[in-house]
Amino acid sequence: MASMIPFEIPYSDLHTFTGILTAKNLNVQGLRRIHVCNLIQRLLQHYKFHTTEHLFQSLNTNPDLIQTCREMLCVSTGEFFRDASLWIQLKNIFKKIAVQPNMNILFARTSTGEELYSLLIFLQEMDLLKKTKVHATEICNNVLQQVKRAVYSIKTIENTQKIYQELGLSKSLLEYFDISGSTATLKPYLTENCTFFIQDIHSAVPDFQVQYDLIWYRNQLIYWDKPTANQYLTEFSSVLKSGGYFISGYTENLDIYPAISNFETISFEDKIYRKK
Repeated sequence: MASMIPFEIPYSDLHTFTGILTAKNLNVQGLRRIHVCNLIQRLLQHYKFHTTEHLFQSLNTNPDLIQTCREMLCVSTGEFFRDASLWIQLKNIFKKIAVQPNMNILFARTSTGEELYSLLIFLQEMDLLKKTKVHATEICNNVLQQVKRAVYSIKTIENTQKIYQELGLSKSLLEYFDISGSTATLKPYLTENCTFFIQDIHSAVPDFQVQYDLIWYRNQLIYWDKPTANQYLTEFSSVLKSGGYFISGYTENLDIYPAISNFETISFEDKIYRKK
């Protein structure tokens, strides 16, 4: 979800906007006010509407606008192997989990895919990929289809190579991609045990009837008000194995949520938590 400085929008307009989206099966109740204002502003600019009334009329009649809302609600930035210290911590975590015969990972909200594919490459480097099942979710089918294509610019990957090498991983990062011109496509074998799903924006956990060893949900809780974020954290706890790990984002402070009592902090700096 891209950010900008939102202008002030009356509560009556916010109420109308969220009501329209809810009626169109896009429930954003609980999204922090600043992010709802941001979404309205982006829609006004994107479609060159001069008034919120014009926007609301179009939302009621044009399904393309609802689809655009879904796309705008997806976090639109990602990096390969972002935050090197996190991956150093993950090495130790996966060594502990590796004693199990198999692993289940929930990667909730893929964004543009770079962190998901960093994780799959990391598991391959640790010889754990074949024993790991990954469920990857996003709220917008268009965004998820783009993620599944797994096509990135070579320059983006080359810019990550230094961090990748600092982690002590064996191959060149580009060896995990098929190169064509200025683009690189992730090699298909890396996603053989990764299943992609569309999830409801207002449910943190898809109903897969699975207990996970690790849940990845970075830089998402900050978009929700405290009660909603706490609800999500509670849901994640309910499907995480005892001793399982929850990975949050650098900008998020989980200590403000009552549901954090279900977890112990492994690394506050890297936002790694373990279920008690």
